[in-house]
Amino acid sequence: MLGIARRGLRLTTGLVLGAVIAVAELPFVVLSGLSLLCVFAWPRGRRAVLKPVTAAARALTETHRRRLRIYVAADTSDAYADLRALQYLSLRWGLSLLGVLVLSAALIGLAYGISWIFILLLNDVRHPGDLAISSVVGLFLLFLSLQGTFGVAGLETRLARYYLGPSHHEELERRIEQLATSRAGVIAAVNDERRRIERDLQGGTATGGCGRGGETCRGRGPGDPSGAGASLGSPSPPSRHGQRLSDGSSREGKLSGGRRAPLVSPRRLAAPSGDRPRPRSLIKGRASG
Repeated sequence: MLGIARRGLRLTTGLVLGAVIAVAELPFVVLSGLSLLCVFAWPRGRRAVLKPVTAAARALTETHRRRLRIYVAADTSDAYADLRALQYLSLRWGLSLLGVLVLSAALIGLAYGISWIFILLLNDVRHPGDLAISSVVGLFLLFLSLQGTFGVAGLETRLARYYLGPSHHEELERRIEQLATSRAGVIAAVNDERRRIERDLQGGTATGGCGRGGETCRGRGPGDPSGAGASLGSPSPPSRHGQRLSDGSSREGKLSGGRRAPLVSPRRLAAPSGDRPRPRSLIKGRASG
């Protein structure tokens, strides 16, 4: 209820401003029509008259566009022709006159609706029935005037969009551009997140591979042959971090259409088979032979 009251007050303010602008708008329309009629058969004179007329018409039209955007919540296009602005102004003053009549009826209804309060306070009521009927009629007239306010605002919106735009085709093109822009932004964000996950997976796997290679090299030391065999024969179970990286890699492969990120294998970090140190037993057997 409070929102409807606020919207009604905003529309009423917009209609009042439109009526005030119509005071200067109606003489402009009349004088412009007479001027163009006088130079109708003279091309050079028509062009000379059209230039200041169209400039003034555009200024008045921009004023109405701001008024409709602020008070009526109606957006119109700014890419309109000067002739369309003149046609819009030649018809809009009629809606201003209609708005003045609606607002006048609202004031009359309000006055009759609350007149019983002042009559009871100032005078003695001799005909209470007539007073009650006049109050009810005044409140009903106020209700109809408020509905007429919404109707006049709707007519102004339709008239502005018909002559100034945007048309239905322009509105569809604008929505298509907005959807394309939002879709491109979403795709770019998804691609950036996928690349970040791939970099994290590659960096984490490479770090784990380097650590595993270091453990293998320490297990091959000359002071602990049993440890070397254990480390070479049975690798240690993967850590939780490695397991998470592996799971994330498999999920990322599914999300990216089956293409997995290139992971660094720990076997590539180990030394080639030809450079590995041979066991001491084999070296002693060859020496004794």
